Amino acid sequence: SKMLESWGFGPYDLEEIVNEYVRRAAGRCNTAVIRSFVYNSGEMMDNLASIVPDTSTVFDYEGRQCTVQVAHEQPDGSAYPIEKAGYKQWASTVQTLSTMNEAPVGKNQLTGVTRLAELEIYSREAAEDLGAQWFCEQTAVTCVQGSDGAVTGIIAQDADGKYVKYEAAKGVILSTGDFGANYDMVWELCSECGENAERHGVPKESLIGMTDCDGSGHKIGCWAGGAIESHPRPVAGSAPVIGFGPIGSTPCLWVNSLGNRFMNEEMSSSLLPQSIRQPVSEDGTIGNMAVTDKNYMAYIEKAGIDHGSPNWGFPEGFDRFTAAMEGKPEGGAVTVPSLVIASVSDQMVQMLSTKVFKGDTVEEAFKNAGLTGDALKNAVATVEHYNELCAQGSDPEFGKSADTLLPLTEPPFYVYPQATTALYGPGLNTLAGLCVTGDYEVLNMAKTAVIPNLYAVGNVMGERYGNSYNCPSAGNNMGNALTSGRVAGKKAAAK
Repeated sequence: SKMLESWGFGPYDLEEIVNEYVRRAAGRCNTAVIRSFVYNSGEMMDNLASIVPDTSTVFDYEGRQCTVQVAHEQPDGSAYPIEKAGYKQWASTVQTLSTMNEAPVGKNQLTGVTRLAELEIYSREAAEDLGAQWFCEQTAVTCVQGSDGAVTGIIAQDADGKYVKYEAAKGVILSTGDFGANYDMVWELCSECGENAERHGVPKESLIGMTDCDGSGHKIGCWAGGAIESHPRPVAGSAPVIGFGPIGSTPCLWVNSLGNRFMNEEMSSSLLPQSIRQPVSEDGTIGNMAVTDKNYMAYIEKAGIDHGSPNWGFPEGFDRFTAAMEGKPEGGAVTVPSLVIASVSDQMVQMLSTKVFKGDTVEEAFKNAGLTGDALKNAVATVEHYNELCAQGSDPEFGKSADTLLPLTEPPFYVYPQATTALYGPGLNTLAGLCVTGDYEVLNMAKTAVIPNLYAVGNVMGERYGNSYNCPSAGNNMGNALTSGRVAGKKAAAK
């Protein structure tokens, strides 16, 4: 966006970014959909900024009302992309820090609204100025189609159970979100979630995300002749805290519940698919965990900026984090705020704070984290062996670079549990959706033609992420939703 460029970031090579998305999805995506997002997201952000009135400070970068996520000591765009374990990452994520607008917002002069709600108000009012109408307490049921299959409208059901038919002059855009609130759909469609849950005795009913979206848009699209993308169907597992507790996907030593190392920790992009393949203790309380010593900041400084990484665009958060880490433990643990989500909101900070276990020895730290028996012995031996690899400056077992092989020898030692048990469900939301073109037109099952006048945007459309949420900069699921909605709207309006 021009706004981002005015802050010193970019312009970037957009084709390079497209290729990175496709590479991270292992090719299990629609490149046209990826390209549409990458090439149109800047214009979307600039349009969003243009409808924000002068009374708002939501995009006041210099005044610290928002920030851009950056890597350590790389505060401007000249350093990007950075590369970690072969994966490229760009500084491009705008975060509002959960600040509040003290001035009344919108035509109704609302107060006490969050920044996200503020942007929604401006967007809704701009749409209403152009003639948009809203019909609440009505549920879309099915499309109306002509003999040629073209969508001519939608049938909805109101709060009294009566059916209402809406005729479409241009088309119907499905923007109903994911299906994370529908555990039957999660169980059947996101087979990795279902299979792992079944193997660990996790009931189907617990496989729900953090939204209230029930998948109705997916069904409507299928009934009209479309199809949901094939396996593997991705989820945003354990988001937004996808990572090892408050330090996110920092490339320190990671071990599983058996005390064994399991991956090249530098490959933060593989965090979710690698983590979900690890065992969890029989009682379900212990999963994966990260380990550092007194010099934890040395590891945090080595992290990248893709999803789940520490956010150096908000240095105030690191002061808060360090103070908590150095605090006196209670029950062998300190409660530490996340470095991943940048926020000045006390409520948000508290919600994203987690326990970090502390000990004067490695064994004590692991004991405080709940490890016992063979798992405890393995974990201690793993740290000792890891230190040997650090001393020799090479990692023949997992291929971690010498630059991130930093020994764990100085007390106190810290153990950061990951919310591994939450990985069985969809986490934040599901990401699987209908197959569409680069203009977000819904394709038929054979992908040989579009269903005329039918579009799907946001988490109703798919073929973006391969087998898991994986992105070269954080927040692109929301950016994808904003961008796809605008592109589809412009496409339909041009008819």
